[in-house]
Amino acid sequence: ASLPGTYYVNYEATDEAGNKATAQLTVVVIDTTKPHLEFTMTPNQPDGLSSWYKKNVKFNVTATDVQGIKTLQYSISTDGGNTWGSYSNITNNTFTISTQGSNLKVRMKAVDQSNNEMLVESGVFKLDSAIPTISKIEGNPTNWTKNDVTITVTASDVTSRIKEYSFDGGTTWQTNNTKVYTSNANVSVMIKDNAGNT
Repeated sequence: ASLPGTYYVNYEATDEAGNKATAQLTVVVIDTTKPHLEFTMTPNQPDGLSSWYKKNVKFNVTATDVQGIKTLQYSISTDGGNTWGSYSNITNNTFTISTQGSNLKVRMKAVDQSNNEMLVESGVFKLDSAIPTISKIEGNPTNWTKNDVTITVTASDVTSRIKEYSFDGGTTWQTNNTKVYTSNANVSVMIKDNAGNT
Protein backbone atom coordinates (compact mmCIF):
# COMPACT_ATOMS: atom_id res chain seq x y z
CA ALA A 1 0.00 0.00 0.00
CA SER A 2 1.34 3.43 -0.90
CA LEU A 3 -1.52 5.70 0.18
CA PRO A 4 -1.60 6.64 3.88
CA GLY A 5 -4.02 4.71 6.01
CA THR A 6 -4.51 1.44 7.89
CA TYR A 7 -4.42 -1.81 5.92
CA TYR A 8 -5.13 -5.40 6.97
CA VAL A 9 -3.37 -8.40 5.46
CA ASN A 10 -5.09 -11.76 6.02
CA TYR A 11 -3.07 -15.01 5.96
CA GLU A 12 -4.33 -18.56 5.68
CA ALA A 13 -2.18 -21.71 5.82
CA THR A 14 -3.31 -25.30 5.25
CA ASP A 15 -1.21 -28.39 6.09
CA GLU A 16 -1.30 -31.78 4.37
CA ALA A 17 -3.94 -33.03 6.75
CA GLY A 18 -6.24 -30.18 5.79
CA ASN A 19 -5.83 -28.24 9.02
CA LYS A 20 -6.14 -24.49 8.51
CA ALA A 21 -4.72 -21.56 10.42
CA THR A 22 -5.46 -17.89 9.85
CA ALA A 23 -3.77 -14.69 10.93
CA GLN A 24 -4.14 -11.00 10.29
CA LEU A 25 -1.40 -8.38 10.02
CA THR A 26 -2.19 -4.71 10.51
CA VAL A 27 -0.11 -2.31 8.42
CA VAL A 28 -0.25 1.43 9.09
CA VAL A 29 1.08 3.66 6.31
CA ILE A 30 2.04 7.08 7.68
CA ASP A 31 2.03 10.22 5.54
CA THR A 32 5.03 12.46 6.23
CA THR A 33 5.05 14.19 2.85
CA LYS A 34 4.21 17.87 2.77
CA PRO A 35 1.57 19.12 0.30
CA HIS A 36 2.64 20.68 -2.97
CA LEU A 37 1.97 24.41 -2.98
CA GLU A 38 2.60 27.04 -5.64
CA PHE A 39 1.16 30.38 -6.71
CA THR A 40 1.04 33.05 -9.40
CA MET A 41 0.33 36.77 -9.11
CA THR A 42 -1.87 38.95 -11.34
CA PRO A 43 -0.56 41.32 -12.61
CA ASN A 44 2.51 39.10 -12.92
CA GLN A 45 4.78 42.12 -12.60
CA PRO A 46 4.39 45.69 -11.28
CA ASP A 47 2.06 47.75 -13.48
CA GLY A 48 3.03 51.15 -12.06
CA LEU A 49 6.10 53.32 -11.93
CA SER A 50 9.25 52.50 -9.94
CA SER A 51 8.25 48.85 -9.40
CA TRP A 52 4.93 49.77 -7.74
CA TYR A 53 1.71 47.87 -8.30
CA LYS A 54 -1.19 50.23 -9.06
CA LYS A 55 -3.87 47.54 -9.10
CA ASN A 56 -4.77 45.22 -6.25
CA VAL A 57 -2.76 42.01 -6.58
CA LYS A 58 -4.60 38.72 -7.13
CA PHE A 59 -2.96 35.47 -5.99
CA ASN A 60 -3.86 32.22 -7.71
CA VAL A 61 -2.90 29.25 -5.53
CA THR A 62 -2.49 25.56 -6.40
CA ALA A 63 -2.28 23.07 -3.54
CA THR A 64 -2.27 19.28 -3.98
CA ASP A 65 -1.75 16.27 -1.74
CA VAL A 66 -2.41 12.53 -2.04
CA GLN A 67 -4.82 12.73 0.91
CA GLY A 68 -6.31 16.07 -0.06
CA ILE A 69 -5.91 19.52 1.45
CA LYS A 70 -7.49 20.18 4.85
CA THR A 71 -6.79 23.92 5.11
CA LEU A 72 -5.43 26.55 2.73
CA GLN A 73 -4.68 29.99 4.17
CA TYR A 74 -2.67 33.16 3.70
CA SER A 75 -1.14 35.87 5.87
CA ILE A 76 0.16 39.37 5.09
CA SER A 77 3.28 41.10 6.35
CA THR A 78 3.65 44.87 5.97
CA ASP A 79 7.28 44.97 7.10
CA GLY A 80 8.92 42.58 4.66
CA GLY A 81 8.31 39.43 6.68
CA ASN A 82 9.48 40.48 10.14
CA THR A 83 5.97 40.24 11.56
CA TRP A 84 2.83 38.60 10.18
CA GLY A 85 -0.89 39.13 10.47
CA SER A 86 -3.37 36.41 11.34
CA TYR A 87 -4.20 33.76 8.75
CA SER A 88 -7.26 34.02 6.50
CA ASN A 89 -8.84 31.16 4.57
CA ILE A 90 -8.34 31.00 0.82
CA THR A 91 -11.59 30.47 -1.09
CA ASN A 92 -11.67 28.91 -4.57
CA ASN A 93 -7.86 28.95 -4.66
CA THR A 94 -7.68 32.74 -5.05
CA PHE A 95 -7.40 35.84 -2.89
CA THR A 96 -6.70 39.51 -3.54
CA ILE A 97 -4.34 41.82 -1.68
CA SER A 98 -5.54 45.41 -1.33
CA THR A 99 -3.32 46.37 1.61
CA GLN A 100 -1.30 49.46 0.71
CA GLY A 101 2.41 49.55 1.47
CA SER A 102 5.99 49.59 0.25
CA ASN A 103 7.23 46.47 2.05
CA LEU A 104 4.50 43.87 1.57
CA LYS A 105 4.95 40.13 1.63
CA VAL A 106 2.44 37.26 1.51
CA ARG A 107 2.76 33.81 3.09
CA MET A 108 0.56 30.89 2.03
CA LYS A 109 0.05 27.72 4.07
CA ALA A 110 -1.37 24.35 3.01
CA VAL A 111 -2.12 21.59 5.55
CA ASP A 112 -3.04 18.04 4.52
CA GLN A 113 -5.19 15.47 6.34
CA SER A 114 -2.18 14.28 8.36
CA ASN A 115 -1.38 17.85 9.39
CA ASN A 116 1.74 18.03 7.25
CA GLU A 117 2.28 21.72 6.57
CA MET A 118 3.78 23.52 3.59
CA LEU A 119 4.62 27.24 3.57
CA VAL A 120 5.52 29.39 0.58
CA GLU A 121 6.12 33.13 0.49
CA SER A 122 6.03 35.83 -2.16
CA GLY A 123 8.85 38.26 -2.61
CA VAL A 124 8.56 41.75 -1.19
CA PHE A 125 6.37 44.03 -3.31
CA LYS A 126 4.87 47.53 -3.24
CA LEU A 127 1.19 48.39 -3.73
CA ASP A 128 -0.43 51.82 -4.03
CA SER A 129 -3.82 51.71 -5.74
CA ALA A 130 -5.12 54.98 -4.28
CA ILE A 131 -5.06 58.23 -6.24
CA PRO A 132 -3.41 61.29 -4.66
CA THR A 133 -5.61 63.83 -2.89
CA ILE A 134 -5.69 67.56 -3.67
CA SER A 135 -6.66 69.50 -0.56
CA LYS A 136 -6.13 73.08 -1.75
CA ILE A 137 -5.40 75.19 -4.83
CA GLU A 138 -4.40 78.75 -4.04
CA GLY A 139 -3.49 81.88 -5.98
CA ASN A 140 -6.28 82.08 -8.54
CA PRO A 141 -7.42 85.74 -8.50
CA THR A 142 -11.11 86.52 -8.28
CA ASN A 143 -10.70 89.82 -10.13
CA TRP A 144 -8.63 91.09 -13.01
CA THR A 145 -5.00 91.76 -12.14
CA LYS A 146 -1.98 93.19 -13.89
CA ASN A 147 0.44 91.19 -11.72
CA ASP A 148 1.87 87.74 -12.29
CA VAL A 149 -0.23 84.98 -10.78
CA THR A 150 1.30 82.13 -8.76
CA ILE A 151 -0.81 78.98 -8.45
CA THR A 152 0.07 76.73 -5.51
CA VAL A 153 -1.25 73.20 -5.07
CA THR A 154 -1.41 71.38 -1.76
CA ALA A 155 -1.71 67.62 -2.23
CA SER A 156 -0.90 64.39 -0.41
CA ASP A 157 -0.41 60.72 -1.04
CA VAL A 158 -0.15 58.42 1.96
CA THR A 159 1.65 55.42 0.46
CA SER A 160 4.03 56.24 -2.40
CA ARG A 161 4.07 60.04 -1.95
CA ILE A 162 3.68 62.80 -4.55
CA LYS A 163 5.93 62.59 -7.59
CA GLU A 164 4.85 65.38 -9.96
CA TYR A 165 2.36 68.17 -10.59
CA SER A 166 0.72 69.19 -13.85
CA PHE A 167 -1.02 72.51 -14.46
CA ASP A 168 -2.14 71.76 -18.02
CA GLY A 169 -4.14 68.57 -17.64
CA GLY A 170 -1.22 66.17 -17.84
CA THR A 171 0.54 67.48 -20.95
CA THR A 172 3.61 68.55 -18.97
CA TRP A 173 4.77 67.65 -15.48
CA GLN A 174 6.99 69.27 -12.85
CA THR A 175 8.20 68.45 -9.36
CA ASN A 176 7.41 71.91 -7.99
CA ASN A 177 3.91 72.44 -6.61
CA THR A 178 3.75 76.07 -7.80
CA LYS A 179 3.55 77.66 -11.22
CA VAL A 180 3.79 81.34 -12.18
CA TYR A 181 1.58 82.73 -14.97
CA THR A 182 2.45 85.98 -16.72
CA SER A 183 -0.62 85.97 -18.99
CA ASN A 184 -4.14 84.58 -19.10
CA ALA A 185 -4.27 80.77 -19.07
CA ASN A 186 -6.60 77.87 -18.48
CA VAL A 187 -5.33 75.88 -15.52
CA SER A 188 -6.11 72.19 -15.12
CA VAL A 189 -4.33 70.67 -12.14
CA MET A 190 -3.35 66.99 -11.94
CA ILE A 191 -1.22 65.14 -9.42
CA LYS A 192 0.85 61.99 -9.95
CA ASP A 193 2.22 59.80 -7.17
CA ASN A 194 5.35 57.65 -7.36
CA ALA A 195 3.30 54.62 -8.37
CA GLY A 196 1.85 56.50 -11.35
CA ASN A 197 -1.66 57.07 -9.98
CA THR A 198 -3.22 60.35 -11.12
